Amino acid sequence: MTDTAVLSAFWATPIFWQSVLLALAVLLFGLVALLLRVARLNRNIKALALRLTALEGRPGHSAPLPQKTAPLPKTDFFPRREFLQYMAMVSAVPFIQDSVYGKINQSPKFLAYPFSLGVASGDPEPDGVVIWTRLSPDPLGGGGLDPEAIEVGWEVSQDEAFTKIVQKGKCLATPHLGHSVHVELTGLAPHSWYYYRFHAGSEISPAGRTRTAPKRMDMPDKMKFAFTSCQHLESGFFNGYPHMQKEDLDLVIHLGDYIYEYAGKDNPVR
Repeated sequence: MTDTAVLSAFWATPIFWQSVLLALAVLLFGLVALLLRVARLNRNIKALALRLTALEGRPGHSAPLPQKTAPLPKTDFFPRREFLQYMAMVSAVPFIQDSVYGKINQSPKFLAYPFSLGVASGDPEPDGVVIWTRLSPDPLGGGGLDPEAIEVGWEVSQDEAFTKIVQKGKCLATPHLGHSVHVELTGLAPHSWYYYRFHAGSEISPAGRTRTAPKRMDMPDKMKFAFTSCQHLESGFFNGYPHMQKEDLDLVIHLGDYIYEYAGKDNPVR
């Protein structure tokens, strides 16, 4: 194969175009950072000009210099280097799940049930939601999987028996995302219930139920929702969750976090 043919084949690969988009994103964010730097310099110049005007006093008169002057306002609220690093990482996120190198395991064999952490959904829109799962045969022992990408199938149905499948597809559970998958569904009907599940090898996940949001200008007759907040697995019984499950809610809003960075307590609940 000639060098021209090899180069043409490389241009046709998704990795090439993803790299181009990533480079353009980094250049764009670099331009934004430069504009922020110019704006900061402009504000400092204006502040200095105001100070000099105040020291000059009225026209034709001189004013004594004060012993102390107020410092220039600090406007570097977001250091340029941190801004560029953050935006470069964020711009790469859309490509992480689908950009893998090496072998993709399309027929995985698991030592234990891989969907031990269940399924979840969230971020409802009028035409879709995000569905999630994570492959983890050994969730408390590092996951229990080899560092390779695993093909995961998913399907969405109008009924719990999955006889009315409206969408299905495949995605990758990659090791750098903890073998988790996030599927952003679109093209669904607004204000409607759906069931979803995942497949990996011969294993099938539990079925989850989710609901799309109403149309943006619609006002439902009623909506039942609940909220939950911070919770520490070692310390609580979480009796409210079974009640929430029985109340057939339209939406659950979480106002806190799950992960705590401090060490566990002695003699916890669990």
